[in-house]
Formats: sequence, C-alpha cells, structure tokens
Amino acid sequence: MTSLWNGDQIDIAYVDRGFGFLKAGRAGADRTLVTQSLVAPGTTLPGLSEDHLTMIYRGTSYLIGTTAAKQGALASQADLADEAPVNEESRLLYLAALAYVAGTSGAFRFKVVSGLPVDTWDKHKDALKQLLLGIRQEIVRLQVGSEEIRVSITVDDAMVMPQPLGTALDFLLDDQGSLDHSLQLPFQISNQRDWNASLVATWRWCVLDIGFNTLNTYALDDMEPIRRFSTSPKLGMAYAYQLIGRAAGGRSEIEVQELIRQGRIHGHETAFAELGRQITRLVRSWNSPHFSFYLITGGGAVPLFDHILPGESGKILAKAPQQANGRGYLKAGRQRWGADGSG
Repeated sequence: MTSLWNGDQIDIAYVDRGFGFLKAGRAGADRTLVTQSLVAPGTTLPGLSEDHLTMIYRGTSYLIGTTAAKQGALASQADLADEAPVNEESRLLYLAALAYVAGTSGAFRFKVVSGLPVDTWDKHKDALKQLLLGIRQEIVRLQVGSEEIRVSITVDDAMVMPQPLGTALDFLLDDQGSLDHSLQLPFQISNQRDWNASLVATWRWCVLDIGFNTLNTYALDDMEPIRRFSTSPKLGMAYAYQLIGRAAGGRSEIEVQELIRQGRIHGHETAFAELGRQITRLVRSWNSPHFSFYLITGGGAVPLFDHILPGESGKILAKAPQQANGRGYLKAGRQRWGADGSG
C-alpha cells in the first residue's frame, strides 16, 4: 500500500466511543466521524444510501454504525449495562473510526486520545489504553459509500481521560492549547463577561455531559476534580427514548433515536422535559455547591438545554456539544505530544 505521508509521520487522533454515538477526528483535518455505536457481522444490502459504512477485518465483514441500525441487524453495543467499552466489539469500532479519519489508503501511525465515563475511568483506563496500544499494523478495508479505503493502522501511544474533561479543555484552551486568551461568557459574573481563560480555570464549575446511557457530571475546582460531584448516573437520553418508545408501541431506545433523527416520530418534547427535570433534581440535590457556572455538553445538550436548571443564568451550552469532548481530546493531545505528534 502507498501512503500520502512519510512513514515517520505520526498524527494525533481522537476516538470517543459513547453508548449512543461513536465520534472520531484527526488533528489538522476536517474529516470527522459521527455514527451510532453499533457493529455487527454482515454485508450491506442493495439500495442503501451513499453514507453506508462497512469494514472488512481479518476476513470478516462488519456493518458499522447507522448502517447496522438501518439493516436491522443484531448489532452489539458492548452491552449498554457495561460502562467500560473495552471488549472486542468496541475494538472493532476503534479500528473503523481510525480507518475513517485516515481518509485515504496507506499506512498510518496515530497517537490516540480517548475517554471513559467518570465512574469507570479509574478502573478501566489502563485496559482501554492497552487495547489501543495493541493496534499494531492492523489491516482494515473500509467501505464508505462508494469509496473504499485500505489502511494499515498502528497506534504508537494513547491517552485516556474522563470524558467530560474533554469538553472542559475545549472550552478553556485555544487551538494552540493555550490558556492565554479571553473567554466571553453569555452572562455576567461580577459585572463583566470577558475573563481570562487562565483565571476561569481556577474557578469552581461543573460540566454536565448528557450521553446516551449516562449523565457524566464532572466538577472542577482549580482544575482538580471534586469527587462528590463527579459521577455517571444512568440518566442519559435513553431514559427519554424509553418513555417515547412505550408511547410508540414498544419501540427500542435505538429505534426511537433513529426515528427522531429521521424526523419520523414526534411529541418527544414531553419526554425531554421529564429527563431535564430529573437532571435538575439531581444537580439541586447537591445543596448549592457554589459553582460559578454549568457547562452543558454531549449529544443530549441541545434538546435538553432549556429543560435543565430552568431559570438558571449560570449555564453555558458547549460549542457543537456532540463533538466537544473530541475537540478537547485533540487539544490535550497537542499539549502532550506537540502539534505534529512527535513529542
């Protein structure tokens, strides 16, 4: 195989394997992946749209992401009850994601940043790092619509962080990974909106990361995590999808998620409002922890933003919240390994 890159070049990539969506990207490239966290053996059926995604690995064909959902396959999600996506199904998703962000056929070396839910990060971070480091010259053939990508993938180094820390870093750091710039808040604190990022980093604040199966809360004080307010309750979008699914004749959470995405199911605002109330109740049970603000992120941030802490002025919607963790991962990678990944 030929590569557009020198064999010594290493690129920084992120892969964020959530229970609802798989997100991936590469430093310095516009090519990003957002698809459902689904993988199943099988081949594509005729008539699928050009965004179908399949992978051939070690002689087996796999349906990836939304393609698996569309074909109604018995897709594995590494068990939604399992908060540690470190099994073989998840490994296949990491391989597919890295092949996708490579974007062209060739031999690629990556340094990868990934994340885990807050409650399982300490227990499983080493296992996930070793899973990633075990990707050595793996040959993958990826079909993306009519495009075929053939790659050899090697992961030279890896870093695993609590998922919401990615959004915190994306919020604070500029594209060069520096705190030496100003942030404009959407509300006033001490009669001003513009604050130096290095000063904001010393404040006490909280990230609310709304995923598919979990709500990751991550509280920071001078960038040190506050354990009491950092956890992963089962209070993600699946809770609302369950309510909607029951009203729609017993449809599964995955089915409801896809039908909403396609605009084929309606009346879901009531369920979103109920989930927002549950999250608000949890946060207010902390009995006024004196946070300067809440940063709302994750795939559920946009539909739930108005339903969380209603009337609270001190909340911020993360920029493009579904990809915010990933952007922060890349900034952390640049800090650790340098902009060119050579460090």
